[in-house]
Order: sequence, then C-alpha cells, then structure tokens
Amino acid sequence: MLRVVNEHEYNKYKNIFHILDNDDDGALSKKDLCYSFHENKIPITMEEIEEMIDIIEYLSENPSNNEKQISFTSFMITMINNDEKIKQDKNLINFLFKYFDIDNLG
Repeated sequence: MLRVVNEHEYNKYKNIFHILDNDDDGALSKKDLCYSFHENKIPITMEEIEEMIDIIEYLSENPSNNEKQISFTSFMITMINNDEKIKQDKNLINFLFKYFDIDNLG
C-alpha cells in the first residue's frame, strides 16, 4: 500500500532513524541496533537483530545490499505500514467492542 507521508510524519521517522544510526552513516547496521538496544536496556541477541533486519528488508520490499543494513527508505516504509496496521487493529477492536456491548454499558 502506498500513501503520502506528511512532513510531521517524515520528520518523526527521520528523527527516530537518526537516533538509532549511531555512526551517522545513513544506514542501520547490526552494530547500530545492538548499541541502541543495549543503551536502552532491551535484551536482544545478535541473531534476533539479524532476523529483524531481514524482516524489515522483506516487508519494505526494498532490499539493500548484503551487508545486513536497513536503509532509511526501508525503515520508513516499515514504520508507516506498522502505524497503519495499528490503526486498523484499533478500529477493529472498537467495532467488535461496540458490537458485543449490547447494553451500552462500556
């Protein structure tokens, strides 16, 4: 699904990417992600980071090189798709809640 991103959204994704890109080379490497997770005390293995990179590259349909890095474009596409999925899930939950809340008691 293709959609236009407004300036606010673009800047939000760009800022997040920049925070994660510790060496400022314009790509998220295993080293960048490992450092970011470690700094935020999020336990993760190198295998999990490699799998995350593979998934993001696959989902964004924008494969980069064989160096296992995430480009900003791939990152942004994945973030946009994730945000859209969350919105769809919230809408579905609200619909189902209203459907099953027969007496409107909340």
